[in-house]
Amino acid sequence: MAAHYQTEAEVCAVLPDRAAPRLWWSLDVDRWLLLAFDDIRGREPDLSPGSRDVPAVLEALRNLSEVLTPCPWPAAATASEELAGEFRAWNELTATPREGISEWARQHATALAGIERLFLEHTEGDTLLHTDLRADNMLIDDAGEVRVIDWSWVVRGAGWLDLAFLVPQLILAGHTPRAAEKTLSCLPAWQQAPADALTSFAAAVTGVWERGRLAEGPDHLLAYRQRAVQAGAAWLEHRLRS
Repeated sequence: MAAHYQTEAEVCAVLPDRAAPRLWWSLDVDRWLLLAFDDIRGREPDLSPGSRDVPAVLEALRNLSEVLTPCPWPAAATASEELAGEFRAWNELTATPREGISEWARQHATALAGIERLFLEHTEGDTLLHTDLRADNMLIDDAGEVRVIDWSWVVRGAGWLDLAFLVPQLILAGHTPRAAEKTLSCLPAWQQAPADALTSFAAAVTGVWERGRLAEGPDHLLAYRQRAVQAGAAWLEHRLRS
């Protein structure tokens, strides 16, 4: 994990203030890595339907796309390079079936294995991407300004990809898949997303969670992955019907 924090230190050192809490300094001594950020007096935004926090989150995402293009951190790996190894879960599950796989996953695994990597062909771009956008990686202050935290998984790629990571989080917060997509439709980066790439990504991310659900881990994490699989499956079925 220390390598992730080192990445976060390097990335946050070049992020504009509008993107994240300011990093004041980092210290690496005796195998301890300390990062000192601005103290943001805020809370996680509420992503549920009708929440007054949602417009603030959308504005923050619009700003992120603007200030992080071109990519301000030259060391960022491309999305296609960095995600290729992780986003092949359906291929792994079909090659080596695992005990406990859901009936839905069993029925769809072969078909999803055929499309889960197609989105990688549409990720080329020069935006620095967070790749883990969700409510607990955001802070909204009393003035309604949102900042994004935990910049340890960044890649360089097309802006639509970050928004695609957020869709299942909106579904988990209570939006229907159609409403989740409509919520993001005002953002230019989303408007540039190829339809087939979104369908492929929905398949891929759902596979990652299904594989993770079958792994060992604390109960709360496995329970979250189970809910995430259901959200991803709902999004995927919506896209396949559209």
